[in-house]
Amino acid sequence: MIGVPLTKAATGSGVAVGGWGEGLGVRVTFGVVTPAQPPPPAGPPQVYYDLDEPIHRRPIWPWIAALAFVLGAGIGGWFLYEQISKKISSNAPVAVEYYVNMSQAEAEAKIQSIGLTADVKKGANIDTAPGLVYKQDPTEGTKIPKGNAVTIFVSTGKPKVAVPTLVGLQETDAVNQLKALHLKPNVHGVNSNVPANQVTAQDPKAGTKVVVGTSVRINVSKGPQPVTVPSVVGSPIDQATATLQAAGFHWTSTFVDSNQPVNTVIDQSPGAGSSAAKGSTVSLTISKGPKSTQVPDVTNLDVATATQDIQAANLKVRVAYVNTTDPAQDGIVQNQNPVGGTQAPVGSSVTITVGRLVATTTTATTPTP
Repeated sequence: MIGVPLTKAATGSGVAVGGWGEGLGVRVTFGVVTPAQPPPPAGPPQVYYDLDEPIHRRPIWPWIAALAFVLGAGIGGWFLYEQISKKISSNAPVAVEYYVNMSQAEAEAKIQSIGLTADVKKGANIDTAPGLVYKQDPTEGTKIPKGNAVTIFVSTGKPKVAVPTLVGLQETDAVNQLKALHLKPNVHGVNSNVPANQVTAQDPKAGTKVVVGTSVRINVSKGPQPVTVPSVVGSPIDQATATLQAAGFHWTSTFVDSNQPVNTVIDQSPGAGSSAAKGSTVSLTISKGPKSTQVPDVTNLDVATATQDIQAANLKVRVAYVNTTDPAQDGIVQNQNPVGGTQAPVGSSVTITVGRLVATTTTATTPTP
């Protein structure tokens, strides 16, 4: 209940009205200055009003409900924003990193940490240690959607190859085959009856599987053990060939014209004292004697004609004289050596005997008395 006592105070210049608002704890004073008025007529006595109506207070639960709705809407909005952000983020492409030379486990962990999956393929690699990544696909920096796969190639170590068959090949062919397979040729020269430069043995044997880079030994023939070539120049052919055979050599022979006796060795190759493989061949040059020509018959020819004929046969002329008293035989070849029609070495001499006229001596005889 609110009691409102009203009072009025008169002053010389106006009226002041005051009162207490009971129940509110507030005293209200109104002051108004007005000109002097005559006192009002007497009115009814002071009246007090009782306000018996109850105070209607608004309920608090709608405010609580509204606050709860606002809070719920805020939380729901934030949650929805987070979900959408995560969804957008989960679908955004990510850049592939560099995984080469990492271990398989490390590479897989890094791939998975950025939302990608690892597709592991294993294979031999000549340059990368076992267990390390030697190649990747896609390459570093490529952007791909999350959930996609990155293929990593993990080394199982150096590849293995089968050693080829090398025995019987020439050295250069064997070496080229090994290099083509990334194997290392280890060449050793050995004396052998096998032809020179031919592979006689290998290790490892053909068909063996080895890691690339492995050294493969091959023995290559240097030919038989060298021996000293004997001297046979000046020897008859039969003696020379017997000497060479005893020393382990073969021989070939060539016959040429020579002033040396027939069937005499006049040259050899390799020369005496040099070294050659046992079983190799020595070339011999054999004399078939001087080249011969037929001696012309110049008897009964004048010396000039005889000389011309002999020289035309590539022979030399020697002149001897014999005295003659027959003028018809003066300057005429009486005989020759060698005789006409026989063979004589080219360049050899033919001696002709030429008549030379001498005066006859008359001896006077005295008759006997």
